[in-house]
Amino acid sequence: MIDVKEVLFERNGKNLILSLENEAEVFFQDVSRKIEPTVAFNYLSDLMLIIDNWQNKYIDYSIIDGEHWKLVIIYLDGSKKEFVGKGCFPNNFEAVEKINQKLTGESYV
Repeated sequence: MIDVKEVLFERNGKNLILSLENEAEVFFQDVSRKIEPTVAFNYLSDLMLIIDNWQNKYIDYSIIDGEHWKLVIIYLDGSKKEFVGKGCFPNNFEAVEKINQKLTGESYV
């Protein structure tokens, strides 16, 4: 988990960035704040458990104006894990929103 550089989450026009480059820092709605490394570690631990069985794409082509979302995990070596969706979500998607809300203190819906 220490090899994660950044987590980017986008939904409903809201972006959450967890940066671990120098210090653990959260960027949400044009506000940034430093967080304790243990908070960042706990978030990453929870996130990795949630997305463990996710597919890379959740797209319902029958929906024209479906809701878009994206989750990108960027590692220190430059590699990425990327998950995207349009009108479709993994079964446990709300768990990601709950840990994001816990991290930011704000709702994503």
